[in-house]
Amino acid sequence: MRSIRHAVPAILATVVACSGGADSPSGLQCSVASVSVAPATQSVVAGSTVGFVASVAQSNCANVVVAWTSSNAAVATVASDGTVSGIAPGQATISAAFQGSTGTASITVLATATSVTLTPATVSVRQGASVQLIATPRDAAGAAIAGRTVQFSSGDAAVASVSTTGLVTGISAGDVTVTASIDGKVATSRVSVLGAVDRITVAPASATLPVGGFQNLNVVIHDAAGHFLTDRTVSFATSDASIATVSPAGQVTGVAPGGPVTITVSAEGRSASMQITFTPVVASVTVEAAATGLMGVGETRTYSAVVRNAAGTVISFRPVTWSTSDTAIAVVSSSGVLTPRRTGTVTVRAASDGVQGTLAQQIVIARPAQRVAWALVPLDAAGQTLTASALNATGGAVRAVRTATGEYTVTFARMARLDATYVDVTMISMLEGGGAATRCHANSTQNAPNGEDLEVRLTCYATDGTRQDSYTYVLVVGNGSLDGRHSFLTSSNASASHTPPASQSWSSAGATNSVSRSAAGTYSAAVNNPRPAQNTPENYFVSTVGDGSTTCWNAGWSFGTFVNVSCDNLSAAGDALFSVLMLEAGRPGARYGFMWSQDAAGTLDTDFTPSLTYQRTSSGQPIAMRRTATGRYRVSVPGLSPDVNGRYAHVQITPYGQENVYCKASAPAPGGGDIAIVTVSCANRGSHAPVNSRFTLLLID
Repeated sequence: MRSIRHAVPAILATVVACSGGADSPSGLQCSVASVSVAPATQSVVAGSTVGFVASVAQSNCANVVVAWTSSNAAVATVASDGTVSGIAPGQATISAAFQGSTGTASITVLATATSVTLTPATVSVRQGASVQLIATPRDAAGAAIAGRTVQFSSGDAAVASVSTTGLVTGISAGDVTVTASIDGKVATSRVSVLGAVDRITVAPASATLPVGGFQNLNVVIHDAAGHFLTDRTVSFATSDASIATVSPAGQVTGVAPGGPVTITVSAEGRSASMQITFTPVVASVTVEAAATGLMGVGETRTYSAVVRNAAGTVISFRPVTWSTSDTAIAVVSSSGVLTPRRTGTVTVRAASDGVQGTLAQQIVIARPAQRVAWALVPLDAAGQTLTASALNATGGAVRAVRTATGEYTVTFARMARLDATYVDVTMISMLEGGGAATRCHANSTQNAPNGEDLEVRLTCYATDGTRQDSYTYVLVVGNGSLDGRHSFLTSSNASASHTPPASQSWSSAGATNSVSRSAAGTYSAAVNNPRPAQNTPENYFVSTVGDGSTTCWNAGWSFGTFVNVSCDNLSAAGDALFSVLMLEAGRPGARYGFMWSQDAAGTLDTDFTPSLTYQRTSSGQPIAMRRTATGRYRVSVPGLSPDVNGRYAHVQITPYGQENVYCKASAPAPGGGDIAIVTVSCANRGSHAPVNSRFTLLLID
């Protein structure tokens, strides 16, 4: 290529054709700086052509013509215009020369594809997901050809698209053919685009099996294009798990007879269901016991259930549920152990798969000969079982718990009132040095929820009526539980004369007790238990009942006839409910001692013996006492030292005669020999100042 202006020292001539010579028309010397070939590298398929361009950096040269050559004409040839023809696979160097300068480029001749493969030949992809197809062009020998570009196309771009590299993306449910082509050769792959779940079928549609059997469900899921979907999360649900359960894998198991139960299969908002019914395996249940005679108190009996199928064969794999016809009479455990609660006839039942067997059992429970129990309740009782500070003549445990400030629940095991023949009275007594409370009341006495124990709920108060934690004594005496004459009642109407109900009143003489109200807070409780001719000593104790500020005490009595009860709330007489206990002995075979102090202001620090008319001990020895200070007394009770368990007797104390006085008794302490010492402190209920007072005192073991 000629220079247009000869004054330019150097000209870059791009030669695309060969013409003319190299002489300068101006006669100046032709000078060549360099020759270059572009592009530096190329590839061409055998049988095809590709062009190169030579550029000459020169000056003062006319008719610039380069000479083209190939380093390997068996691989590629080059024409005078720079056109390269691919002859056979391989590599060659293409050179362009002018005036002694040469430029080169590299040519790679690629084999012609005689075939192409596309893998995988069939493939599935979820809607919105992608999958890679691999296209491989091959030569006549079947060898893979590297460096060749394959063209991809989708038969339906609405179903799936394909990129230039063969990446297929699912668009909508359906099937499409993806084609790869090169050198006129093609290969295809069948692509299935899996859509959302469209329908579910479950088999079998219904089934009936015996209880304990199972059914595996066959679930088939399709999309809208009819594709079978296997990669979807499926959930199973039962309409009644008490009859049929279903596992995450779709296994339905019968656990009880019944149905039909609906089993629902769900996936991506679609569902299908089947119905299944389970029939009983059990045909009969027989209840058996080693003994079926009368049962008594404290006895248990174990029953067995024999389960048979329709063929009469004993089967052991079915569960059995036990029950009784009346849990108030007896209860039965899950293992068939029957525990009586009260006298009566009860049916013991065993059921399996809805089939029931029964056996009648007559129960006769004798009331414990001695329903006497007491407890010294700790100020901070935390539900513990009391031992050395409690007694339960039935052999049951005694537990106490503080439920709130000044509120306690004491539970006496096996002391429940099992029927109308069970009557008892609850008495409360204060413990000297046991807290700031001035009075404690029994709010209620009732059977515990288990039907076997007795609960006493009590509340303790300070002078101002606020609840106050305190140590206190609780005594429960059941009818007929003591030696000799004894009577008790719990009033049921604070504002009128009345006869307490039979459930709250009892007399060993068989008489009816009553309460006469003559004025506010003034009562006479008739115990109607005549004193025998030998004038056996007896004593009376009074305890306030209910939640209130009024307190009651013993205002005097007439032997075997009545006890006067007075109640006030510090400022004035006030009506209140109360309990009265009259006795002349303790429980059979046990220790006791009671007395009326008689003289409130005896000579200081001088022992004296209260009148034997008003005292008695199980040892036959008299009780002695002394006043050690104003309102403070030391009482010596013979025959009541601690028992082998280190336990003393219960202490019951009631102020006598005076108003606005409360008395507290200490827990018994050893006094030498077989003597128990009880310290009694009496004080004004308003000022708490010590005050001399008479009182009645009971120690009972």
